[in-house]
Amino acid sequence: LFRHKRSNNGLSLLTSVSNSASSTILSFILIYSFSSLANAQNTNSLFSALLISFFFGIIFFFIYWRKSITRTYHDKRRDRDLDILNEHLDNLEADYQKMTEDKDELARIVHRDNKLVPAMLLSVETFLTEFPDATPQMKKRGDELMAELREAAEGRKGIILQQDKKCTAKPIETGISALDEVLKYMQEKAMAKNITLSASADLGIEDLVSKTIDETDLKTLTNDLLENAIIANSYNNGTNVYFIIGYFDKRLAIHVYDSGIPFTKEVLVDLGVTKHTTHEEDGGSGIGSVEIFNIARKYRASYIIDEYDTYAGPYTKRISIIFDKRNKYTLNTSRPQEEINYLRQRTDLNIEARKNRL
Repeated sequence: LFRHKRSNNGLSLLTSVSNSASSTILSFILIYSFSSLANAQNTNSLFSALLISFFFGIIFFFIYWRKSITRTYHDKRRDRDLDILNEHLDNLEADYQKMTEDKDELARIVHRDNKLVPAMLLSVETFLTEFPDATPQMKKRGDELMAELREAAEGRKGIILQQDKKCTAKPIETGISALDEVLKYMQEKAMAKNITLSASADLGIEDLVSKTIDETDLKTLTNDLLENAIIANSYNNGTNVYFIIGYFDKRLAIHVYDSGIPFTKEVLVDLGVTKHTTHEEDGGSGIGSVEIFNIARKYRASYIIDEYDTYAGPYTKRISIIFDKRNKYTLNTSRPQEEINYLRQRTDLNIEARKNRL
């Protein structure tokens, strides 16, 4: 499996450019200040020069401060994303190894029993057909063989069922009972379409959840996010959906990764504004996406879409609802410029274009 690695080259370059620009602006302010002081003819001129310098200095530091906060926010979000994905990939690798071992064990059992049970059945049939005038002792032996056959068949069924349970998805438990109900229901829906739904929750998240979002809203939000992810997977034979609820810079965050088709540019423009669906033939109405936005706006949470290249791991995109009171709609993408230009008609959509995806 692909392993995500942090790279500080791009960050270093951005920081270097930012620092260079900041130093240039600061230099202009200092040059202007010293020039004004040198040319000041009286106290009023000196005061005016100092006042103007102070005003420009305040503006500079305010802009620099805002840029620093934004950069820090994105850096933390990127590092958090990488930690989440690497942890999940570790879990996937461990689960894959365990499933491989279980599959091999099951294959050995089936191979053995497929030879053993028919052989016993043949023995009983031969006994019964070749000895029609069997003595009571022989009939007794026939009954014993039939009993052994039934026992072997039942034992085989039990072993296979036991191995089958080992190979099925693990029950989802986040520690939040209301949420687990929805997750278990959606896990069954996903399994019916050969999609693996897994979930995780940060330790001690229950208290933050109860303080941040109403239980009904949480269940509705989770249901709609997962429903959309499962549908997206079904259109390109995707097999993975990953739900995460946890902390993001002391705020509550919900992430849903999927390996399904990307949003069309038309859907991105209409998202949360009008009911737009690409799966009407499957009973879709588009109301789920509208409801997700409504709940996000209710709590002034940010709705963030991260799009990934397929070679970068098992997922193609991630939907994040971050309860940060920023109320933003953001798309991180490397789509062609023509699509980005089309998307700009959605005035509240913040587009962060990049050449390389996470």
